[in-house]
Amino acid sequence: MAQERYNLFDTFEYRGKWWLPENPENVVGGNLVVTKDEMVLDLFGSLRGDDLSKLLGSGEVFTPNIINGITDNGNLCTLKENYFRGSEFSLISVPGVIIRESYIVKFLFIGELFTSIEDIKFKSVSVNYSLLEEWLSKRVFKTDTSYKEKLSQVQFSFPESFEVYISNIDAHISLDGHFNTGGDEFRTLIWNYMAFLKITPNDDRDFDWFGEQLHSLASMLTLFTGEPIYPRRIKAQIGRQNKNTENQIKQPIEILYKPIGTESPKSLHPLQMILPFSLVRENIADVISNWFEKSNLLKPTVDIFISIFYQSNIYIDNVFLNLMHAIESFHRRRYGGQYIPEQEYRQYLKQIILPVAMPSELKESLRKRLEYGNEYSLRKRFKKLFEILKSELRILITSNTDSFIKSVLDTRNFLTHYDKKLEEKCLRGADLYYTNQRLALLLTIVLLKEIGISEDIIHQQILQTKRFADLLQKG
Repeated sequence: MAQERYNLFDTFEYRGKWWLPENPENVVGGNLVVTKDEMVLDLFGSLRGDDLSKLLGSGEVFTPNIINGITDNGNLCTLKENYFRGSEFSLISVPGVIIRESYIVKFLFIGELFTSIEDIKFKSVSVNYSLLEEWLSKRVFKTDTSYKEKLSQVQFSFPESFEVYISNIDAHISLDGHFNTGGDEFRTLIWNYMAFLKITPNDDRDFDWFGEQLHSLASMLTLFTGEPIYPRRIKAQIGRQNKNTENQIKQPIEILYKPIGTESPKSLHPLQMILPFSLVRENIADVISNWFEKSNLLKPTVDIFISIFYQSNIYIDNVFLNLMHAIESFHRRRYGGQYIPEQEYRQYLKQIILPVAMPSELKESLRKRLEYGNEYSLRKRFKKLFEILKSELRILITSNTDSFIKSVLDTRNFLTHYDKKLEEKCLRGADLYYTNQRLALLLTIVLLKEIGISEDIIHQQILQTKRFADLLQKG
């Protein structure tokens, strides 16, 4: 029987039978309830049997890595990373006990019975992200209506596909898509298109590996769209070693889990995005390759910066500190930054003699500071970052570089050390809000430059994108 196609934000319930792979004879009925917040397996029995003395006497929290199941409508299910939430015991008049158990489920695989974590390997994984169709900037539906002839024609065409080989992960990333139709044929016709980014490594990979690549793709799209990006639907193909019959053609496995946060807006016009696909269509292979090939170098910066898009309730002070941390991380990892060669600095360090009478704690504190004394100050790192930008881009961030750097450093030092001398110089309220916007714009610019986007395109997009209009008016 064909399995249902659920996305990660759907709410549904599966009734079925469930068991542990190591104890398939002990089959327990129960319901898997999936809501917007969590997945919970409620069982009318125990996966560990009905020996009450064993259940009560173990003293350990039961966390089965894998639970298998089959739903009433025939779907095979694997529940991965399950956490025991609680149980109920009820004595009955006839000798015995009624046991109910409940588990929090982290991952759900629909369409396959995996018996261990090691078995969960895939040939490819495809993901539909929020705003992916809008980012592609392709009108897939076109309507031609002739009122005179009372005839309306609707045409569908897939967006132009692409495929990129990423050497550092030894995998191909391609654009895929599904087109479905529905309706009652009398009053309603439904056409639906979903775009997918497909990751196909040259060798089967485990679920954690695919998870890292999906996270990286989501971060890239977040940078391009300026909005938090969430996976909506994930499907996977298993490799030959997982198939029961070598020539058997299996339906894709559906993968579900509960994303942190809420889904981004249902629609966003490409003109509101920082970098829609239409602007990078010709060199999309280079852009995606650069993103992944520099992922290890840029990961700390990207993780800090992109996380801000997902934290709508974070305090403005914390947003500022995170942005400062991301900028410092970017310059240190990308450009290094030492005043003199390290070997030469070590020679100078040997010549610095601290007074013998100096208190030991103070002496140790100074030694630690001297250890990093050769690294650029944060002020110098900021100046260097502005120097690598064209003047047209610098002026969009601030008209007075020195004054801007001084104000952000004073604010950073106060929020880090709460030195009363700097309290009056600390940016607050609207000033801090717009400073955060300028820091975010600086990070956006340098990250786009890193993956090969020309400064002319970046400059053009900042001027044309509505999200920056208010900031640019502030000057």
